[in-house]
Amino acid sequence: MASSKSVVITPVTPTTNEYFAWPSTEAKESQGQSDKEGNFREETDLHRLGYRITGLNRIQRWDVLVRKVIPKMTLKEIVYTIARNVRLRKSQAGGKTKFAYAIAEWEHDLKSLKQEYYKSNFSWPQY
Repeated sequence: MASSKSVVITPVTPTTNEYFAWPSTEAKESQGQSDKEGNFREETDLHRLGYRITGLNRIQRWDVLVRKVIPKMTLKEIVYTIARNVRLRKSQAGGKTKFAYAIAEWEHDLKSLKQEYYKSNFSWPQY
């Protein structure tokens, strides 16, 4: 019988003030036109820090966000990057279906980040 390890994640206490509008993930599907936001050829800071959908489950991704990404990026940078990924995939022809899993996972992470960290008087940790 395989042992199951649980990951304990300690909440981060924000310390600086920065308010921003939460990004939308709404996008219209393209009809073959190029998208306005660019493409996925460039590697994001999130990806460089280990955040990815492929090969990581929700607990592992959250651990990467809390332990590796949050100390190096602002909440705004994180959520705008994830929201941009969602919009890019949704805007591709057939993207909502083709990338349904990735979109659902990114949107789950956005929801979790919003619930855990986003406040109108939000403060992000300084390291």
